[in-house]
Amino acid sequence: MALCVAALVQGCGPPPEESAGRFTTAATVALPPDTLDLAGNLRRLQALISDARDAERDEMFALIREAERVTDRLLESQPPIAWLPEQYSVDATLRQFQAVADRVVARLRRGAGPEDVADDLAEFEASVAHIRQVLDEGTGTGAPADLDSLLRDSAAARRSPVEVFGGVRQPAPPPARADASRPVLLGTDPDSTRP
Repeated sequence: MALCVAALVQGCGPPPEESAGRFTTAATVALPPDTLDLAGNLRRLQALISDARDAERDEMFALIREAERVTDRLLESQPPIAWLPEQYSVDATLRQFQAVADRVVARLRRGAGPEDVADDLAEFEASVAHIRQVLDEGTGTGAPADLDSLLRDSAAARRSPVEVFGGVRQPAPPPARADASRPVLLGTDPDSTRP
């Protein structure tokens, strides 16, 4: 009877892929993501990615799963700026973080090793560090120009300087020909000399 109870208790735990690699690192012992603001969640996300980059496969999987949970919380906070200096939306960047975390988890589930996802994690960590820096410094920009103003500016750029400043455009003089009395056949050079 005691063996049955022990087997039931053991079978009630999280699935093996969830519990495998539940290691205690500084990033996983920190506050739960739902108690943190955007800056705190980004700090936690960067710590998880950094720890994952140095981990073995099972620990990496657990850390990236936790990072994936953190990315799900990122859009719940209102960022202090809406646009990055490179005129890219902060919300779109946070959504891309979710996509990267999902992609890395999927690759690890399919059997990829740490070396297979190393470049993705390095780029992911650098992107998180960049947005943290921008948010900390408050160096965002306004929204990029809308389509109507871009089209209006493009049309103005195509006009000649004379038209822009209100001058009158003079017609271009006709091209000079060597001998105006001689007819020119299409496809021939009018300046060529024929006997």
